Amino acid sequence: MSDSLPDNRTPLQSALLRLIEAELHQQEARSPTAGLFDAMRTPAQFLPALAIERGVSDWFPEDSLQARRNVTTNGLVIQSKSCSRYGLMFALSALGVEAEITKTGRPYELKLVANLPDAQLDEATSRRIIARINTYKAERDIVALELVRAAEVALYTAIYAESGVVSDCEPWAPALRSDDYGVYHAVVGEVYIISDSEAAIR
Repeated sequence: MSDSLPDNRTPLQSALLRLIEAELHQQEARSPTAGLFDAMRTPAQFLPALAIERGVSDWFPEDSLQARRNVTTNGLVIQSKSCSRYGLMFALSALGVEAEITKTGRPYELKLVANLPDAQLDEATSRRIIARINTYKAERDIVALELVRAAEVALYTAIYAESGVVSDCEPWAPALRSDDYGVYHAVVGEVYIISDSEAAIR
């Protein structure tokens, strides 16, 4: 209704209009389509269709659900930045790969160092990364790929000493976790005192 015209609705009409608007808002909030076009919230069965709409070219059903959601969310950006170093890094980040891309000095040749913080360093991971690179790199570019898996190594040093009449202690050993890699040094000192003398008699 135009602001220049007076509101000639009756109180009943105004109340009904407010009631209808409130009900519509509640229906929209409960609607299953509220997050349908959000790749992070949409049901997994709708992801392939949403990926097609976003222009995702490199779609592997074997990827983790989070990786598929990431590439679908950023599909338009990845597609628009493809054939560039930034586009390659962005596409690989959707797989959970930290990429560093530098020029080698030769025309159309790039060196790509892919750090795998969580993924396994195996043949399947290599094929998956190569497939994504080939999808989003420029056709003329040659990419030299290096896969890197970092690990933390800790150095421990300990000194253990014990004195006693009879000692049967075992050498010191650290408590290791299955994913703990380390170099350990230990110094163990033991003093044994064995006495068979008789007590003094007055």
